[in-house]
Amino acid sequence: MKKTAILLINLLLAVYCSAQTPVAINGQLKVVGTKLCNKNGYPIQLRGMSTHGIQWYASCITDAALDTLKSDWGADIVRIAMYVQEDGYETNPSYYTSLVKSYVDKITARGLYALIDFHILTPGDPNYNTDRAKTFFTDIANTYKNYNNVLYEICNEPNGVTWATIKNYADQIIPLIRAIDNDAVICVGTRGWSSLGLSEGSTSQEILNNPLSYTNVMYSFHYYAKSHQDYYINHLDWASDRLPIFITEFGTQESSGDGPNDLTMSQRYMDLCKNKKISWTNWNFSDNPLSGAVWNSGTCSGNTWTTSKLKEAGVFIRNNMRTADDFGSTNNGTNIALGKTVTVSSTESSTTSLVAANAVDGNSSTRWASVAGTDPQWITVDLGNTYSISEIKINWEAAYGKNFLVQVSSDNSSWTTLKDVQGNTSVSNDYTGLSGTGRYIRIYGTARGTTYGYSIYELEVYGTLANTSNLALNKTVTTSSVETAGLKGNYAVDGNTATRWSSTMYADPQWITVDLGSSYIVAEVKLTWEAAYAKDYLVQVSADNTNWTTVKTVSGNASLTNDHTGLSASGRYVRIYGTARGSAYGYSLYELEVYGTNASNPNLALNKTVSTSSVETAGQEGKYAVDANTATRWSSTLYVDPQWLTIDLGSSYSIGEVKISWEAAYAKDYLVQVSADNTNWTTAKTVSGNTSLTNDHTGLSATGRYLRIYGTARGSAYGYSIYEVEVYGNSSSARQAVSTSNKLQDITIYPVPAHDQVMITLPASDQKTYISLGDMSGTKYRTISTNEKTYNMNISKLPAGIYFIMIQQGDQRTIKKIVKQ
Repeated sequence: MKKTAILLINLLLAVYCSAQTPVAINGQLKVVGTKLCNKNGYPIQLRGMSTHGIQWYASCITDAALDTLKSDWGADIVRIAMYVQEDGYETNPSYYTSLVKSYVDKITARGLYALIDFHILTPGDPNYNTDRAKTFFTDIANTYKNYNNVLYEICNEPNGVTWATIKNYADQIIPLIRAIDNDAVICVGTRGWSSLGLSEGSTSQEILNNPLSYTNVMYSFHYYAKSHQDYYINHLDWASDRLPIFITEFGTQESSGDGPNDLTMSQRYMDLCKNKKISWTNWNFSDNPLSGAVWNSGTCSGNTWTTSKLKEAGVFIRNNMRTADDFGSTNNGTNIALGKTVTVSSTESSTTSLVAANAVDGNSSTRWASVAGTDPQWITVDLGNTYSISEIKINWEAAYGKNFLVQVSSDNSSWTTLKDVQGNTSVSNDYTGLSGTGRYIRIYGTARGTTYGYSIYELEVYGTLANTSNLALNKTVTTSSVETAGLKGNYAVDGNTATRWSSTMYADPQWITVDLGSSYIVAEVKLTWEAAYAKDYLVQVSADNTNWTTVKTVSGNASLTNDHTGLSASGRYVRIYGTARGSAYGYSLYELEVYGTNASNPNLALNKTVSTSSVETAGQEGKYAVDANTATRWSSTLYVDPQWLTIDLGSSYSIGEVKISWEAAYAKDYLVQVSADNTNWTTAKTVSGNTSLTNDHTGLSATGRYLRIYGTARGSAYGYSIYEVEVYGNSSSARQAVSTSNKLQDITIYPVPAHDQVMITLPASDQKTYISLGDMSGTKYRTISTNEKTYNMNISKLPAGIYFIMIQQGDQRTIKKIVKQ
């Protein structure tokens, strides 16, 4: 339910939230699987600060301080630490309840999320404070039940008790809150000072064996980087794949909240949290003399919040908070599905008001509905032209799709899956970061979320035209004939509408052919005729300039400008073949333009059949390693060698390149193998001592139908887990495997590690070099092109961490890892 705030807060929001704030963008949060998600079901990471105890440091939570957090630090959330003991809530419940409310109202007015922390510490058994918690949360939940920005943390750091004891407390407090506020996110502290049990000799397996049974619940994890090193971060990595975790408190120093900072380990935690979208609030926003407080002593009383007053920890946290949020799409551009032609598998027969066109009419009160009770069902939108698809939004009626495919096609026949959705429970889906090209979009439902059918209020598609560059411009042209020396074929592709090609007069047929230089999927051909136009003609493509495929037959044309869109044919050569002149003269073209996308190097593994040695859990099957989605993955069972993943490519190929994107559970030693029969295997690559999460094996020379990654030694204590396997090569039945000595392997990057810039030394090439910078989460920061042999890349504004540089020349590419200090 979308919540609304009281009038006072709305008025304040009008002042403070004229820009898109975290709450305005994300709305009511929810827990989906192991992720904290926004109102659209998009996984997000919130980053912010925790106050110190408000009984001691109320002077640090001023309007100016909150404005600094919002505007300068870029905070998304503020945690209000209300101690129960230690001169806190138990001494004056009414006063501290009112004080918490005043802070929530200030935070809400700034468009931020408020995490209300019932800060129990000593005694460590939360059941000691059950009655106090019931009183406090009854009052607080009744006050904020209609707000969409409030989260509850019901016990800060339980200690000295088992998870079963903590769960007994949670089983009393969560239902009490839920009876009042039915959809707010609730965080529950874990054993051993919220260490998931690690600090008391247990692990999160204790929770997995006896989890809480409520929706929208997360488990708190606290760490202090100087004290909690590899064992803690590795367990967090493992546990976050199995439990929804919120880091409600952490520090860069020792567990006492004081002592030296370990910023190297702290950055490892930051990078992991960013990669896995684990939300966090740092301890603490005060001028306490310990090193864990971000401000120097005396700052709060002065109420001046400049960076010169920050301690070392404060500088580090602010820098990590200021990087861009990933909240999904907020500026979608033009909905290219709006008003387009739609076809569907069926329409509910009981009414004529639920037709397919309603799903693309821009009206959220009309909808399409399929027949009830039947799977599968589908809806297809013809975009009218070929687009590079980046985002698809679906606004379901209550009859939503639980399992469905988001697909794209160039011909409405052969489909490529952009997103395989399983176990959806949201009626609003926003899929960003898609990568696919086609004219047709299909939502293919395989399992209904209700007993009825499928019903969509609105299907929106976002992307860019695939024809952004005229592929024919200044390319080589041949013609059947030329009228005079100044009317040659090259003038039809020079981008100049004052020059033209003209054939000899009075003769049919005549033709003009342009060599695009490499193979493309042709989506559009535009012709600008002189008065000597073609009445009847063919638009044709060819791979070899000999065997031609007709993609458009034109009869009775009377126009001097023809724009043929929605084409879908692959080839290197495009020919206009005139069979009947529209005048008494010949054929004459001012300009011939061709648009499309490169078709030279498809990923052969994409959406192919996969078999594996094992699967850790449902939702991590082998198919997720070939779905082109870097948010899904295959994971084997834990702690066992060997393990393998096999892809059936469908036919025999000469394999030239295999790319593997590992999750943190990577392979140290493994084999890349091929087979003709899935029984007898040939090793194309033996890998030993790998430490990288991205492996790009180029220059391979092996032929087979089946490709296997055979892991013999794990790189972590867990199993094997792959986000994506990509395979590139040529059909072995069509031509011999090409030996690809990839000169990009000779690229050097210096220095590594680096502070402000790296120098990339490139091999000589007559082609442009494309250089992309990204990180382990898939975020791309920039892409440039250069013809130079060296390129200096500025990385001074990036936070410390591991980054990847992808370099491509023609059909060769490589990935290099750099470390930013």
